[in-house]
Amino acid sequence: MSAIEEGLLRALARGNASDPAFRRAVHAAARDALDKLIAASTATAHQAKAYRDQLEKVISASEAQWRSPDTAPVKPAPPPATPSAGTRPGERTAARPIAPVGRSVASAPRPEGSKPALAAAPMGKRSAARSGASKSARAPKVSGRSASARMAVAAIGFSAVAVVVFLSASALKASLSSPGRVGQEGAAWITVLDGGEIDQVSTEGGARAEQHGTGENEALRIAPSKAGTGDVVIGFGEGVLDGVAGQGVTVELTAGSPNEAGRRLKVSCRFGVSSPCGERTFELDALRRSVAFDFDVPSDPDAEASLVLQPQAGAGEDDLLLYAVRVRPRQP
Repeated sequence: MSAIEEGLLRALARGNASDPAFRRAVHAAARDALDKLIAASTATAHQAKAYRDQLEKVISASEAQWRSPDTAPVKPAPPPATPSAGTRPGERTAARPIAPVGRSVASAPRPEGSKPALAAAPMGKRSAARSGASKSARAPKVSGRSASARMAVAAIGFSAVAVVVFLSASALKASLSSPGRVGQEGAAWITVLDGGEIDQVSTEGGARAEQHGTGENEALRIAPSKAGTGDVVIGFGEGVLDGVAGQGVTVELTAGSPNEAGRRLKVSCRFGVSSPCGERTFELDALRRSVAFDFDVPSDPDAEASLVLQPQAGAGEDDLLLYAVRVRPRQP
């Protein structure tokens, strides 16, 4: 989870996240906080865009959790049928059956525990008590929801901004000044793939990829075709590399052998038709191991960028477990 995502989730957790007004206030606070932080930093235009895009992606993902796929607009009830010209006043038409004459609505049985309906007062004889009560009761109902939202936003407003600013500042400072070594706590890693996120993966040449495991052991099980060929392609994601255009980056993959027997994994990358990464081969003989390599990002990484993995047979087995892929600016 990125620092920006963690900050936003913490801010939402401090109030009623099911309230759209509350969420909008937190999102606005997060955008303002990030803008102020970027303005006070030495971030380039590419870096600023990358962080803003990341925040918007996190906000969109958060909002998607509150959208019900079954939600559909409710059609208004049709208006009452107009009596035909031949219908006498007070006469009921056969198309709209009602309770038998002599049985009023008030006399109909009601569910146990329900409140009786209020009797209608004669026209022109509403009591002053009811008239006064309606005004005093209706006003709070109209503004009650917005008032509670304002109170909730006020209660967490400073906390939301503080959390997002603090965590975003940590990430920006780490990426712009002193990024750590591979695996070091606090390094400004950007997650490209985490666990079994198979929607970010495509396969070519008969290679296979499927979700495997749960929780901390969630991974992608990848394998070549039966002929031992094929690629597993992982997209970096839109805007992820904009902040490091023309700079060196470190890519870290966490992968392993399901039975700890020897496996080989070839890694390259694509930027359109070019491959600035070259080709690397890693030996994997443990259930979980992190490997890393450096390369220089093109100065204009607008072309679709991706990692290309080629799992290869070793010791009679060819499948591998891929747990995570992440990237950060290369340490000088």
